[in-house]
Order: sequence, then structure tokens, then C-alpha cells
Amino acid sequence: MAEKINLRVNESKYLKTITNVFSVIGSSTSLPFNFLKAVQRPETFSQLFPEEMEVMVIIALYERLKAGYYENDFFSEEEIHRLFVNFQKGKEKDEKYYPKSRNKDRIKKLLRFFLSYDEEKRLYSFQEYAYAFCDLSKKTLKGALTPTEIEVICRNLKEELNDARENEEKLINWFDINLDAYQTRLAQQTDFLHQQIDGAVRQLRRDVLDQEKKPLELLKQVRDDLTDIQNKNQELRIAFEDTNKIVSLLIGIDTENEVVINHIRNSQAFFSRIQGKLRSTDRRLDRIQPKIKQLFAILRQSEWTANTERFIHFLLQRSKVQGNGNEKKVIFPDEMRPFFFSGLRSQLLTFKREEYLFPTPARPRKSYPVDEDFQEEGKKQLREEMKKINRVDGWINQLMAQLAKDGELDASRSFFEVMEADKDFVLACQVLFGLMDRVYHTVGYDVHISTYEMVTYPLSKNALWKMTIQKM
Repeated sequence: MAEKINLRVNESKYLKTITNVFSVIGSSTSLPFNFLKAVQRPETFSQLFPEEMEVMVIIALYERLKAGYYENDFFSEEEIHRLFVNFQKGKEKDEKYYPKSRNKDRIKKLLRFFLSYDEEKRLYSFQEYAYAFCDLSKKTLKGALTPTEIEVICRNLKEELNDARENEEKLINWFDINLDAYQTRLAQQTDFLHQQIDGAVRQLRRDVLDQEKKPLELLKQVRDDLTDIQNKNQELRIAFEDTNKIVSLLIGIDTENEVVINHIRNSQAFFSRIQGKLRSTDRRLDRIQPKIKQLFAILRQSEWTANTERFIHFLLQRSKVQGNGNEKKVIFPDEMRPFFFSGLRSQLLTFKREEYLFPTPARPRKSYPVDEDFQEEGKKQLREEMKKINRVDGWINQLMAQLAKDGELDASRSFFEVMEADKDFVLACQVLFGLMDRVYHTVGYDVHISTYEMVTYPLSKNALWKMTIQKM
């Protein structure tokens, strides 16, 4: 187990090297380290983040070092110059002579953080920052293409937490060693999953809008895209489930140890951030639904409509606008030849009927007979409802008066009394809810509900929790 944990710590050491380099930059003063101010020092930024050609040379050297190309990981200055020649482009590539002095300045700049020079051997080697820079870049790009390790990391964390949760000493070791070693990798793998899903969704959107493919080819391509997204979505679901299980295990730990409690609080915050990233990734998947609908809308179109849409799409992509101000004109693609259309003038006569000269006659209004019996029945029901409302208000006023007089009221018992008096279960419920609403909006009363004590009534099969209203 100790060897396994040490391996995890070693895997993440390169991720901390860049931060250590920044700390060295600001360590020359006794003042607190200011990252932004340190980066803004003259030439520091360009030394930490070189130009494109310099980075390409560093990466080429890194690949050769990893492949064991150089003896004892040392390489000559001529090797560096040879790589600069390989990566020259633009004006530098067209120059007649090799700009050795310019590249010597570049090598001198790389000696600050990336390269080391051995004066005895007259050879160069990599600094730790160069390894960390290339390791992190390679891991980020590789992670965007390969399946993530979220399931394996979460499973290991969950199993180790299960073994340690009953012993506080083992539990503290799990927080300090196991979780600390996995945190960087888990956050990184979550970012990789987001990049993979984002790339898969963008690829699907491009394929759906590809007007050059035939319908069958388009469906096959979209099918492959959706299969890829489905696999990524499965990883996302597993990540949600596993992190939720770990958080549930942490919440279920019963302890009074302040150290453990602080660890649990910090771990919950960490997993909350991880789940926030996962939710953001999940929302990214929601964007594919409109594109799928657009695809099927295109496939349902007739051939003529589809060709028309392709033609418009072609015009929008290939046409140009020339001129300034109000003197602009559209230049169509060269593939479009001008054409002329002419036809014989029609000899048909048309007649137009003016509305103000020949208005449309108004339609006679239709009268409907009044059903007096139906109206009377409606009025009767309305009177009954109003009577019932007044009855409910009367009961509530009576119970509020009793509460004000006695200082306490058994609301559950009052419910059964109202139901026995009026023989109406619905009315009794309305009285009880109305009473609670009145008390809630009136200052000076407190409601106690006991879920362990049931109130029954001999003439009723119903039972209620004991509800007592007290005057404060």
C-alpha cells in the first residue's frame, strides 16, 4: 500500500513544479510573494512562456530525451540549432543564411528556466521546469483523446475510505495521503472529460451542418458521433454516481474529532467543485438536441427544398460584397453564369371587386334562448358555496375567540368537533387549514405538532397528529 501511495505522489510532483518555479522568482525578498507582479518583471514572462518555435524545439528535445536518444540525457548546441532549422517558417525559412546569432539569443533565453549548460562537458540538459512544462502539456493533449480514469480513481478512493472510516487514525491518513494524492488527478481527469465531450459535441454540430454529404453518408457519420457521445455520457454518469457515493460516506462518518471534521468539510467542498464541473459538462450535452432536430428536418425536406437550401448556403459562403457606403454591390461566385428570361405578355383580362363599392352584407345576429332552470340551478349552487364559506369563517372566528380566551387550543380535537356538528369532512378540513393560516399570519401564537401522538374520535375512522396552538 505504501509503494502504491508513493507512486501516486510521484505522478503529481511535476504538476507542482511550475508553482515552485514561480515561488523561486519571488523568494529574493522578504515580502509576501506576488505572482502577478513577479511575472510582469522584464523578460520573465517570455522566459516562462517562450515563442512558438522555441516551444517546438523544447518539445522535440523532450521526445528525444524520453526515447533515450541522447546519452545520459545531454545534448549539444549543434543539435538545438539543427532543430531550429527544422521548425523555421515564414520569412526565416526563406532567408539565404541560417540566423545563428538570433537563435543563440533564443537559447540564452531558454537557459533561465528550460535548459542547463554544463561548462565542463559543453553540453545542455533539461531543467525540472522543462520536464514539468512538457509533461503537463502532453498529459493535457493526450487526455483529450483517450478515455478518462475517473471510474478507477473514484473506485479506489471509495474502497480505501470504506476500509478507513471506522478508525480515526486511518481516516486521517486517508485524507492526508490517499485523497491528497488523487485530488489533482481527479480534477485533471474531470477537465479531460469536459474537453472530450465538448469536442464530440462540436464535431456533431459540424457534421449536421455538412451540406456536401449525401443523406445516407450524413446519417452514418451522425450515428458514429452519437455513439461517441453516448460513451462519454456513460463516463459522466459514472463520475456523478461515484462522487455522490463518496460524499455520502463522508457525511455518514460520526465523529467529534475536530481534525476529522475539518477534513470532511474540505473534502465536501472539493467534491462539490468536481460535481459543479460535471454539471457544466452535462449542460454541454443539452446543446446537441436542437442540431438533431435540425438534421431530421433537413432529411424530411423534399429534394427540391433541400437543393434550394444548399444553393442558398452556397451563395452565402461564396458571394462577396464590394464597395463602400451606399455604393455596395454583391458579387456572385464565378461558377454562376448570368442568365436572361423573357416571355410573352399575357392577354387575359382581370376584374377587381372593390370592397368599399360592394361591401359584404352583415350577417344577421343569432339569438339563443335563455334556460331559466339552468340559471336558477347555478344561482342555487353559488348560494350554497357562499353559505359554506360563511360557515367556515364563522367556525374559524369562534375557535380564534376560544384560543384568545383560554390561551391554548387543541386543533386536532376541534377538527372532529366541527365534523360532528356539520357532518361534512371537507368543511372540517377547510376550517382546520383556515385556522392554521390565520394563526400563521397572526403575531403572538405558536403551533406545536407531535408526530408521535395520534388523536382519534369515537365516531370517526380518521386520525390526526396532535396539533396544539398556544398563545405566546
